[in-house]
Amino acid sequence: MPGAALISARCAKKSIRGYKLPSPIITFLSDFGTKDGYPGCVKGVIKSLAPEAEVIDITHDITAFDIKSAAYTILNYVNCFPKGTIHLAVVDPTVGSERKAILIETEGVVFIGPDNGLFSYVYKPSKSRVYRIHRLLYAEKNIDPTFHARDIFGPAVALTANGQHDKVRGEILKNISLLEQPVKSENQNTFKLNCLTIDHFGNIISNLNKNELSLLGIKKINQIKVRDKVFHTINNFYSEKKKGEWLVLWNSLGFLEIAVSEGSAAELLKFDANRDNIYIDVNLS
Repeated sequence: MPGAALISARCAKKSIRGYKLPSPIITFLSDFGTKDGYPGCVKGVIKSLAPEAEVIDITHDITAFDIKSAAYTILNYVNCFPKGTIHLAVVDPTVGSERKAILIETEGVVFIGPDNGLFSYVYKPSKSRVYRIHRLLYAEKNIDPTFHARDIFGPAVALTANGQHDKVRGEILKNISLLEQPVKSENQNTFKLNCLTIDHFGNIISNLNKNELSLLGIKKINQIKVRDKVFHTINNFYSEKKKGEWLVLWNSLGFLEIAVSEGSAAELLKFDANRDNIYIDVNLS
């Protein structure tokens, strides 16, 4: 656990690049679950160091080690919070290894966590500044190599909330690790899509965003195929179809999604997010 000097720190209500909140807001996402108390350990450290900070649990039910799903989830909620928010995310299969611990400042918010692709969808190279978390935080003799969330990321978040940036920001990094989820062309008129995640309702969320259509030269989507299901129409909302009927739509983040009205598409198809694909036939511009 962090030493007494860190535990005695108090919240100074400092701003993050010009954005100031009455009390710092910290969001927390992980794959820790709620059974073993791991999120509580991290939150206890944060509140000990920054007692005025508000810590909001986003979810701790990310599938264990599923960086891709976590990255999508971060994208889903980040714009719902005000400028000045600090976002802590920990899905860290290689904890204790040489992977970096990083802090990203972008458009008035901060992201803290492992450099393993978690921040792929919120990192904006031209608008982001990336730091390696200061090695002084690693100087504690009792940093546990299996629990960096408690011993490194938690203190880093709290010190950032306190405005003690110099204790957190280490060397500037030129880039971060990114997930590679390209929309791949199978042939002239067919593209293969990957699944970003399967949500709580069993909706299959692909990696094709509506904003990418023109960049890919797609003028019109003629057909969507997943397993033995073929679709020729993109719907606007779920209840356009009766209960149990299949549909395709652009979800609230603009990603192409396969769904069943009041049902689970993934369960009915026995869809594997890491193995199965979605195919679209298109007209190119």
